[in-house]
Amino acid sequence: MVNGEIGGVSTFLSLPKKGRLFNTVKSIRAMGEFFENVARYPKYLITIIIGVFASALQPLIRRSANPITAVSLIGALVSGGITLYFLLHAMAYPTAFS
Repeated sequence: MVNGEIGGVSTFLSLPKKGRLFNTVKSIRAMGEFFENVARYPKYLITIIIGVFASALQPLIRRSANPITAVSLIGALVSGGITLYFLLHAMAYPTAFS
């Protein structure tokens, strides 16, 4: 350790007392900003999910004016729901069907 440095990086102990307090306050502020950013992630995630669903459903809604397409879309949704139900049921209760 030369002049309070380890590998060219100034150590905490080599700072004057005023500098230590300033850096501690600065660190606390930085942590507060970090947690504010982390708290925003759920909003971003929800926004992205809604955007993906809206982009996927918009063309399907436009095509539902044709009765044959509307029936096939309803059938696909029901089939997907049933598949999802059985998949989640098998994952939650693996011995129920054996």
